[in-house]
Amino acid sequence: MSEAVLSLIGSIVVGLLSFLGIWYTSNSNRKAYEAVNDEKMKQISGKIDALEVKQDKHNSVIERTFILEKQNAEQNRDIKTLFNNITEMKDDIKDVKEEVEEVKGSVHKIELGETRLEEKLIKD
Repeated sequence: MSEAVLSLIGSIVVGLLSFLGIWYTSNSNRKAYEAVNDEKMKQISGKIDALEVKQDKHNSVIERTFILEKQNAEQNRDIKTLFNNITEMKDDIKDVKEEVEEVKGSVHKIELGETRLEEKLIKD
């Protein structure tokens, strides 16, 4: 029996030592994995921060582009209004020129009438 007990104790000791070896190895590997994982997380966090900065710049460009497009649309509307006003002014100038020509014609007729009247008065 003592051999059986010794064999049993030996098996238990070997089992405990094996368990402790496996536990130690597993714990060491876990710590190494966590260290590598922490380093990777720091790298990923740095990359995310860099992407956030780029995204903020991009969003700023988009906002400025939107403002510029709005201003451009307003300026185009103003330019169209100005061209319409110019066209109306050209039409008004044509009308005024026609009226001036009519007045010139009337003045010429009056001058002719006055000349004839003077000639008639001189003859009489």
